[in-house]
Amino acid sequence: MNSQAAQALIERTRRHIAEKTSERGAPGRIAASAYLDADRLQAEQTFVLRALPVCLGPVAAVAERGSFFTHDFSGLPLLVVRGSDDRVRVLLNACRHRGTRLISEPGGTARVIVCPYHSWTYSLDGALRGMPHADCFAHLSGSETHLVEFPAYPRAGMVWTVLQSGDVAHNIAAALQPILQDAVDWGYDNYVPYKRRVLRKACNWKLIVDGALETYHFQYAHTKTIAHMFFDNLLVSDVFGDHQRLMVPKREIADPEYGNASLGEISNLIYHVFPNAVLLYEGDHANVLTVWPDGPHGCVIDGTMLIPDVPHSDKAASHWAKNYEIFWTALEEDFALGVSIHGSLKTGLVPHVNFGATEIAALRFHARVERRLADDARSRQMAAE
Repeated sequence: MNSQAAQALIERTRRHIAEKTSERGAPGRIAASAYLDADRLQAEQTFVLRALPVCLGPVAAVAERGSFFTHDFSGLPLLVVRGSDDRVRVLLNACRHRGTRLISEPGGTARVIVCPYHSWTYSLDGALRGMPHADCFAHLSGSETHLVEFPAYPRAGMVWTVLQSGDVAHNIAAALQPILQDAVDWGYDNYVPYKRRVLRKACNWKLIVDGALETYHFQYAHTKTIAHMFFDNLLVSDVFGDHQRLMVPKREIADPEYGNASLGEISNLIYHVFPNAVLLYEGDHANVLTVWPDGPHGCVIDGTMLIPDVPHSDKAASHWAKNYEIFWTALEEDFALGVSIHGSLKTGLVPHVNFGATEIAALRFHARVERRLADDARSRQMAAE
């Protein structure tokens, strides 16, 4: 984000504060079945989560040639690796012989990829280099022995992909450019991961996203943690196609002493990269969360804190450790409420989840999910006819 755009956003927010207003939209409701139905979840995984760009992890985790990390939260066993040609690739972590998982470690380095079952050996680009008794497999063509590959797009410090093999019509760069440009401008392509945390929660994945897309709850859910830092129920949001940016102003923004402060000093920015990634910009660092379904009644939350450089002093280490704990303490308050909501929905006595006029970002999220499912249903119907 350039300085002119940042200043315009600050002034827009200050007008809301001075006029005691907030951005509003039509209130609405979401049926409980949208969070509970197993068939619906399957459609979401197929036509939303595996059809659109998703985030797998930090680019810095594969900074060196031969470095890799594995990823299993999407429902597919994935291997993200930087090849000897310096390209980052996303490969299916499954041997083309019998489908054995190739690498079990969460991360590391390798010169080649070797199947632990029958020792089929692959280059870091996924090409088969050799196999014992090759004469027994004369029926296999070259393409049938190459590891399944997905597109890889390193951007804003993270690796993005679309979980469809072969030619993917979806242009990842075009889809992500509008929402990630701010992070690129802030230099996140050069940031490094400070610490990662993975949690499993007993609630639908969309409830976690819902909680990230409104500030109505701040003064009540975060009374003991971060409520004092922010205004009550103030929403300033922008839409970038399917994606959204929410500005969460700190109270300093209304203080004359902070008249010339930078955007990062007087606010947090929440970027929802549709469908399941949330990037929180906090001025000098970022937190990136991805939320993955684990059945209709569970989810996995994968979070990484990105910082400008590896801490080189005790002071720096203490600074980042404090920020990390503040962030996750507040998030655990949100997650507990998501689990609480899901438990109520499962009773069958709560038919809808209601959203107010200032919770429009969450309603936009649901509308985009619905649109994707409706578009694909129409496409299937047309193909059947």
